Amino acid sequence: MIRRLWGKKEGAKLAPPNCVIRRGREPVRYAHPLLESILRRTYGVPIFQEQAMAISMALAGFSAGEADELRRAMGHHRKIEKLKGALARMRARCVERGVSAQVADEVVNDLLSFANYGFPESHAWSFALIAYATAWLKANHPTEFYLGLLNAWPMGFYPPATLVHAARRDGVVVLGPCLRDGEWECTTERMDGGNGDTGWMMDDGERKTNQGRGGAAEDPFPISHPDHPSSYPPFGGAGRQDGATHALRIGWKHICGLGEAARESLQSAHVAGPFTSIGDVVRRAKLTRSDALSLARAGAFEAFQPGRRKAAWEALRVAGDLLPLAPARVLPFSPRELEGEELVFLDYLATGICTRGHPMEFIRARLDAAGVVPSRALEAIPPGDRIIVAGLVVARQHPETAKGTVFVLLEDEWGFINVIVPREMYVRNREIVKFSPFLAVEGRFEREDRVMNIVGFRFRTLRIATDERESVNYRSRDFH
Repeated sequence: MIRRLWGKKEGAKLAPPNCVIRRGREPVRYAHPLLESILRRTYGVPIFQEQAMAISMALAGFSAGEADELRRAMGHHRKIEKLKGALARMRARCVERGVSAQVADEVVNDLLSFANYGFPESHAWSFALIAYATAWLKANHPTEFYLGLLNAWPMGFYPPATLVHAARRDGVVVLGPCLRDGEWECTTERMDGGNGDTGWMMDDGERKTNQGRGGAAEDPFPISHPDHPSSYPPFGGAGRQDGATHALRIGWKHICGLGEAARESLQSAHVAGPFTSIGDVVRRAKLTRSDALSLARAGAFEAFQPGRRKAAWEALRVAGDLLPLAPARVLPFSPRELEGEELVFLDYLATGICTRGHPMEFIRARLDAAGVVPSRALEAIPPGDRIIVAGLVVARQHPETAKGTVFVLLEDEWGFINVIVPREMYVRNREIVKFSPFLAVEGRFEREDRVMNIVGFRFRTLRIATDERESVNYRSRDFH
């Protein structure tokens, strides 16, 4: 068997050497000739619990019942003493059957390590099928793939904002929430790009257009509208895929501040008929001023009234008209609308999701001047180099089996950065590592094939331009 450490996870001593051997970088080795028929297809490394049973029967002469008792003792820390007892009996039986003490010790120690990660082969087939199907969907139908992940939230590892950024890097056109074209859940919308037409079509083929005050149909998405696919460049990826026919529309469920009552009223009103104006939404759904403001802040009214501030004033005007003779309170001036960087941070405040960019984009010049390496430049970094990276914290993992090591996943506008925080470094920098929404890390760059990590030894909270932006509405997925 292979005696090689894999990372620092306790018990993960045997994996993934089978991957290394499969690539021809190390020879297959068997501790005893009787193990070859059992471990040949997994390149000399036990992966399945059935293999552990077969090893005990081949080398120690265990009966089927004894082998099953060994299997049942694996994989649970509460049964560690029972497992050690079964392995001690196995070692003694191996020696009795002529196996050298050295080989018996090696096999028993490897099975003790294997017990922490081994699983039934049937599980492996199930996981392999799910992994393959997931990868196939992501590669061939990314819009529907990300639609499913977003609608399954909060189930899953990544926050919605991270899924949206990943979708855009994969070429998916992502649109913000809309009361005219969207629904409570995320949906897909057909895109009609033929003959230079920039209109959008719903799945049923019906074209959605705004009606002007004079009743004439207008371009539903004028060039200046943020939902038009040509009005913002894709970041970090190839943009809209060639041949893509559908866009992903963010659902109303992701708008912050909408409670259960608002959900029920919006869905009931929408089932009765599509919304036609801001006033129609507010009145039919019986929205409170707070609900109306939440929708306006998220840009959900912009199909009816371009400009979030104008839409907000209109929504508040309608929501505030509680009496039949209440004054109209039409805004006597045109408010300055938000743009660029302001919209990105407003999106995070309103939905925790942004379809226009990433917060790291707007401090990239400052980071470049400080020598901070972006994720897209890591491929060119030699292993062992001392570098500085920075990003939005996506997830923190502090598994019990890692002996105090913390794993932090950062994200910038180009992709992900894996950071390993050794136990002693985490003890010294606990508050910064555990609570900073944006993090700068100095550390040693490591690479194994395409897996790249930074082993950090200096950590700082990354300051954004203003206090308001530092309180971006974003929560990492932390597993402690």
